[in-house]
Amino acid sequence: MSPDHLGDVTKGIAGLGSSRSIRVFILSVFYAWYYLRLLQARRWRGRADLSEPFTRINLPAPIFVMGATVFDTQPNGSYLVGSFSGLYRVDPSAERAVNLLVDEAPDVERSLRPAATMVTGWLTSPEGDAYIATHYQGLVANSGEAADAFQMPPELREQYRMPLWNYLFEVHNGRFFQEWLGGGYILIVPLGALLLVLITLTGVYDWLRNQLAHRRRQRLA
Repeated sequence: MSPDHLGDVTKGIAGLGSSRSIRVFILSVFYAWYYLRLLQARRWRGRADLSEPFTRINLPAPIFVMGATVFDTQPNGSYLVGSFSGLYRVDPSAERAVNLLVDEAPDVERSLRPAATMVTGWLTSPEGDAYIATHYQGLVANSGEAADAFQMPPELREQYRMPLWNYLFEVHNGRFFQEWLGGGYILIVPLGALLLVLITLTGVYDWLRNQLAHRRRQRLA
């Protein structure tokens, strides 16, 4: 669905002859689905205030579903695009991308599963050396090898304590259990969501069944 049709769909849902709460619920579900698809497609750009129609672009590089962490214009007109899916140099004129960390063609469909090097930032030193900030490996050189240019002070390394927010975030995303479950930790969140949906549906079913049984007993009394 094109973003140009978003307003028409919204008006159609708003005009449904149901209660306001149901219309709000349908609109919320629709917008959540729509913007998730828009982020996964990675082929649209436009103003955040929706003051003008979105335009389709071709970005031949994968961007993780959580969004881009690096988007920088290079002097030659190319783009440096990074996310948890890796780091890529994109040539918009030729519509092609180069994986800067692995010597292989980028997989533009790899947006749901993170790469081995999850990129969180990119910087250049005053001397012109490029470095990549990663989620697990820390600061690495542009080649992906460990960088010794910037070392954490010993006081900070030895006395640092994880803030409660970061600790709870690791529990929230399931990485807290990675030491025991390995790569299977990534299934905790979706399985938990499915169980929540199952509990909700079975609860509604049980409530409806009890209501119907209560009405039958009232009619027979």
